[in-house]
Amino acid sequence: MKVPSVKNKKEKKEMSPLGETKMQKMSYFAVSKLNTSKDPLFVETSPHKFSALAKIVKYMQKRYLEGNDYSLSIKQVLGETDQLDISSSTKTWLAKIALPENPKIEITSENKYIYKPVYNIRSKKSFLKLLKRYHSKGLGGISLKDIRESLPNSEKILNHLHDKVICLPGADKDVVNYGNDASLEVDEDVIKEWRLVSVDIDDKKIEKYLQKRNMKIMENIKKRQMPTIFKRNKKTRRIRGMKRTRDNNHLDENFN
Repeated sequence: MKVPSVKNKKEKKEMSPLGETKMQKMSYFAVSKLNTSKDPLFVETSPHKFSALAKIVKYMQKRYLEGNDYSLSIKQVLGETDQLDISSSTKTWLAKIALPENPKIEITSENKYIYKPVYNIRSKKSFLKLLKRYHSKGLGGISLKDIRESLPNSEKILNHLHDKVICLPGADKDVVNYGNDASLEVDEDVIKEWRLVSVDIDDKKIEKYLQKRNMKIMENIKKRQMPTIFKRNKKTRRIRGMKRTRDNNHLDENFN
């Protein structure tokens, strides 16, 4: 009699459609659920989170420049920016990390959020005070970009104060504003004599003189450049040769 041979059959593991075992699939979902729900700090930041943050900062700046200076809760901010459908991890990231660390957002004592301008100026009067303070302390000028982000109706106010503000070109195509102190009156003869006097001092000596007296210098000011004159290249005239006459030997044969 033949002894039946018993083969060791390997136990088949339950495989998922992606080729993973059932236990591997369960552990994967458990780790992902732990990272997204319990601890949002471990979740990698995505472009959607930064776009939500940029939308909030832009909206908070807009409402501040429109005159709305009251603070908002995180729920109110998300509601007014139409972002109530974001995930809980993104909401936690905005409330605990992104908004508190943003330099343009300030948190109040009631744990609410408000826009934080570069300068605390809300009117024409406060803007003039800021310019006078910068002028008296030798702090230099104020960037037009910072004024637009801090002062409501900035364009209207600057147009009204055109005789009290001096605008000079600054770095990165920006404009620097200085206070125009019209209280000092100088005789015209003194101005003429002053313009006739030549001073042999270079820019480096002037910078050292101002730095010793704790006065700031104008930095990154565009140097005036003379307009470049492009010379046209003289075109070399080609010497046109005499046109070659065609051979008319066949005509001579007819006349002979």
